[in-house]
Amino acid sequence: MILSAGVNIKVVLATLGHAKYSFTAVTYAHTLPDLAQSAAKP
Repeated sequence: MILSAGVNIKVVLATLGHAKYSFTAVTYAHTLPDLAQSAAKP
């Protein structure tokens, strides 16, 4: 998934043609916990 590659969610939104940030965030929320865990690692 593009979010897992570190691409900003706003770029994903524009790339996929979504009209609303919230739609993208909710649709791909399952990838976000993994990103948060990666960011928390030293």
